[in-house]
Amino acid sequence: MKTFLFLILMFPLYLFSNDGSINVDLQYKEAVKSYKEKDFKNSYEIFSKIYLSKLSDVNLNFYFGRSAFETGNYEAALAAFERVEMLDSTNINNKLQMGLN
Repeated sequence: MKTFLFLILMFPLYLFSNDGSINVDLQYKEAVKSYKEKDFKNSYEIFSKIYLSKLSDVNLNFYFGRSAFETGNYEAALAAFERVEMLDSTNINNKLQMGLN
């Protein structure tokens, strides 16, 4: 019973540990959910906090760029779309978004 109680109490600490990988994944899921609900302000805020930890994630950079564009942060949007271009030069959606900027 003590072991079970210990695990229950320590789990929140594990989620927000220094490595932050689980925390980043949870934030990423929350940001994608906001993006799909067209809550670009919230998705932009979350993506701007976590994008440095996932610079090579094409989808994150695209979602971040679109969220930045929709909230008027055009320089951040262009930088994110350029990262997508470097990671996946065949991404048609990205080419369209860069054309809009």
